[in-house]
Amino acid sequence: MTSIPAPTPDGGMLVMEVECRTSRAATRGKRHGLTIYPDWSFETPHDLAAERVAAAFGGYTSCLELEGAMAPVRELLGLRARLVPPGVVRHARDDWRIKGVERCRCSQRKTGWQTAAAAATHAREIEHIAHKHQANLRQTKLVAEGVLQAWAAQVQRPSRNAEARQHVLEYGGLDQMWDAGVHPDRVLEIAALAASAGVWGALPVRFFLSFVYGDVDEEWFSQNLAYVPTVEAATWLAAQVGPHTGTLSGQWLRLGVSPSVVSSLIAVGAAPNDIDTFARAMGRSPRWAIGVVSRWAQVGCRVNLTHLQALAAQGLDASRPPSATAIEDLIARRRTWGTLARADVGVLLALAGGTSPAMRLLDKGVTTVEKYVELGLGG
Repeated sequence: MTSIPAPTPDGGMLVMEVECRTSRAATRGKRHGLTIYPDWSFETPHDLAAERVAAAFGGYTSCLELEGAMAPVRELLGLRARLVPPGVVRHARDDWRIKGVERCRCSQRKTGWQTAAAAATHAREIEHIAHKHQANLRQTKLVAEGVLQAWAAQVQRPSRNAEARQHVLEYGGLDQMWDAGVHPDRVLEIAALAASAGVWGALPVRFFLSFVYGDVDEEWFSQNLAYVPTVEAATWLAAQVGPHTGTLSGQWLRLGVSPSVVSSLIAVGAAPNDIDTFARAMGRSPRWAIGVVSRWAQVGCRVNLTHLQALAAQGLDASRPPSATAIEDLIARRRTWGTLARADVGVLLALAGGTSPAMRLLDKGVTTVEKYVELGLGG
């Protein structure tokens, strides 16, 4: 569904009538035939080449403006029939924008629309499209009226589409997506991709919109979803902003990590294979190790086994790291400490029991937890 078809559903030419004015000041004009061919070239009773010459000498016929109307009407048809996406992008939460538009009044908005459907609705407005193409609005409307009448059945809301509807979780979700510019056939395509990775249940609207308006790497999505084929995982994976590589997201999800934490784990370079290693070495459960590694990742630290053993030796709860603010504050006070690893700073802060004692350790050259253990401090 990426190409705009002919002006009629059967792929043939369209014969219609348009109003022809011979004065810019005229409010009405005579009507005559207009033939639009499958390639969107057109023919009128006029000799348009001669009319262009006349226009150069001050003459006028509104039919010369038909040429500029074809491109916006083609775009309008593609949007109204949901055959092409409306160019909507998610700028931020509850802030949807229309990309690549400078000539419409919407380009002056300081904020976007609250929903994809609201933004897509504006993108389908004939005024928006005419402004975008710098086309004559009156002629664009005349041509659009005939073309949309020919496509009347295809541009109406598909109120009954049981096959697509069964894949959408929310009641009325299929209508929500139609408003957002998504054709039921596209819903089926996206649902099939999720099913190929083992997710057969109904999926929420936001999952489908992520595919339509996001930047989902389908191969990456399928590879990671295969680790944990659930609706929750599918929805979260589809919403992630790329670029993506590897299958760490799927591996962490399979371990039972909350989707909200996975990004933090990947950001600090935490490895799923560390979980069993840490659990065995510390004599604890994998669930404990996941909790500890996750909490440290959420403050920007990748802890290692030396860190965990040092904390345990002091009787400290490894699942309670210092706050990210405290770690950043200590790093910002850098004196002659050289390059500091964030995780070492965080663990030293926990071992020392506060910023001031941690600074004294750093001033003495104890800039790593390995050095702390080597010197036998805290014992």
